[in-house]
Amino acid sequence: MQEIDHIILRHSKRGMETIYALNNKPLTLPAAEAFIPLIQKEKKIFIYTGFYVNGAGETDGPVGAKVLYDAMKTLSLSPLIITDTSCTNYFTGMDAVIINYGGGSDSQFKKLLREEQPIAHISIERLSANREGRYCNCSGKDITAFSPPLDRLFAMAGLPEFAVSSFASTSAPTFAPTFAIGDGGNEIGMGNFADLIEKHLHFSPAQTTCDYPILSTVSNWGAYGFLAAIQKILQKKSGRKNIPKLLPQFSEVEEFLCHIVSCGATDGISGRNEMSVDGNDYRLDDEILSALEDFLTE
Repeated sequence: MQEIDHIILRHSKRGMETIYALNNKPLTLPAAEAFIPLIQKEKKIFIYTGFYVNGAGETDGPVGAKVLYDAMKTLSLSPLIITDTSCTNYFTGMDAVIINYGGGSDSQFKKLLREEQPIAHISIERLSANREGRYCNCSGKDITAFSPPLDRLFAMAGLPEFAVSSFASTSAPTFAPTFAIGDGGNEIGMGNFADLIEKHLHFSPAQTTCDYPILSTVSNWGAYGFLAAIQKILQKKSGRKNIPKLLPQFSEVEEFLCHIVSCGATDGISGRNEMSVDGNDYRLDDEILSALEDFLTE
């Protein structure tokens, strides 16, 4: 299933294909295999997203978060989106927690973890602090003031007090696994590749690591690839019978992108409020989704 990695790394412009090649390991398949045992009815899954650009959240990330949210619902899980003020009104009608600029204390995060008891954390295009403890965009601009430290909440999944076993009263500590999708090197989970990114892409990389990272050209595409891998595994286990469809239709992606653009969403590369993602024509998503659908029918 390494083919999925190559599909979601098509049209690479920012060095993720280089980091993937140097890492020399499949990424999407191990993430999907680790997720399969977590499919338990009504269990909570945290989905992190939101990246500040020129006064709003960018177009990359929220689309993938919405796709992941819908897929988790299809799998009878209970997703909760964790985002910030930049994405206000993006997730209308969905269960979401919005952390205000300047907010996000450890006590607030611990309270949220105790109340919700998530069994997994998935981050998509969410900024992480770098080695200097600052939150910087791909141009190196410091946007710490507009980036509540959701990476700290994500990292708390590894604290003993939040082990899944502490919620279930089992004997052995079992920690909620962490999954992260990134496309530039400054996002949650890209700390797994920090040395490679610093050496070959020449900037101060994200420090937050995860159990299962996924690299993609556009983070939204990473979400599509992750879901395609999960669906492929479920197909093999069941002989293709009664498997719920997890990948969205392109029309659904287009509709949600249109919605968030109407709320002010901004392309992270052009800096404009427009129907594009990371400087790409959004219709490239149709190509990626079609390639993944073809993979699922092989």
